[in-house]
This record gives sequence, C-alpha cells and structure tokens, in this order.
Amino acid sequence: MLVILAVIITIVPALIVLYPLIKRLGLTELMKDESSITAELNRRWDSIVAGLKTAELEMSIGNLSKDDYIWIKETYAQETAQIIQAMELQDEEEQELMASLEKEIRKAKQLGSIQQVDGGDKI
Repeated sequence: MLVILAVIITIVPALIVLYPLIKRLGLTELMKDESSITAELNRRWDSIVAGLKTAELEMSIGNLSKDDYIWIKETYAQETAQIIQAMELQDEEEQELMASLEKEIRKAKQLGSIQQVDGGDKI
C-alpha cells in the first residue's frame, strides 16, 4: 500500500510538469505563421481594442480629459479604417488567387482528359 501511494505521489507531479510539453509537441504542426500579414493585422486590431478600453477607463476615473479622449478615439478610428481596408484588400487578393488556381486546375483537367483520349486512340 505504501509503495502504491509513493508511486502515485511521484507520477501525479511528473504528469503535471510534463503536460505542457506534451501538449506543445502536438500543436507545433498546427501553429500559424506569426509573420503573416493576417497575424500582424490581428495584432494591430487587438492593440486598438486594448487602447480604447484603456482610454475609456482613464477617462472614467478622471485621468484623461475629454479632448484627449476624443483625439485618441479619432486616431484609433483612423487606424481601424486602415486595418479594415487592408483586410478587405487581402480578402480580394485571396479570392483572385483562388479563382486563378481553379482556372489552372480546370485547364489541367482538360489537358489530362485530352491526353487520355489521344493515348487511348494510339493503343
């Protein structure tokens, strides 16, 4: 009984310590590319949201004047518009790329079917 208790007391902390390492090994393949444009836009968006929350809090407790709050809000609004525009442009580029890929796939399929017909006639 004492041996079983000693094993349990040893295994439980070991599993607690090793769990993040085991979990991380499984996620390395699924991690996103943090250098992508989308990741950067998402980081900027999160920064704006945090900045607005901070500005609202500072104004509510009296550390920020109304004029400063309005200036901060307008600045963040301009940056938000730029981010939204960049996201829309990225979506358009992605759609154009997908359309181009689909067109190339159709061409490849047509070329493959033509080669099969030509190959079938020669046999």
